[in-house]
Amino acid sequence: MRTFVSVADTGSVSLAARDLHVTQSAVTRRLQRLETSLGAVMLDRRTRPITLTVAGQAALEPCRRLLNDVRAVRAATGNGRLPTGDLRIGVAHALTELTLTEPVGEVRRKFPNVALRLSTAWSRDLLERVRAGAADAAVILLPQGERLPAGVVGKEIGKEGPGCKLYAWLVWSFL
Repeated sequence: MRTFVSVADTGSVSLAARDLHVTQSAVTRRLQRLETSLGAVMLDRRTRPITLTVAGQAALEPCRRLLNDVRAVRAATGNGRLPTGDLRIGVAHALTELTLTEPVGEVRRKFPNVALRLSTAWSRDLLERVRAGAADAAVILLPQGERLPAGVVGKEIGKEGPGCKLYAWLVWSFL
């Protein structure tokens, strides 16, 4: 399911393979196994970017919910152990490597068993990725006075720069 959601989000087997750190043939095999087990073709592979079939469209949101539920179960049963797995964070283009060096280092020191997956995009695209479950959190920029969209949980974490009217927000879920 994670592979299916990744291909649906990226529109590409090769991009999904890169995001999942597997080969393109592994992505194809995983998709074939999912389609066989469900008895339905999920993706129209004749189009570029790849598009979802009617069955794929119907399955996408339930797959996202199931993946989120699995993450929640793992978190709930951690029994005080350090977290493991992937943490997918999107970062607005304007926030540079210099801005992220210290926080990324801190996460890696505190949680050595967590694989931090960073990606960049525009703030609106990052909000959509969090909403869709394709990212666990995002650091976005909003103009001064603009509020987070309805249903978004987040925290203002600072200004983008001196005298700047852009504010950085850490966004981690939609209600």
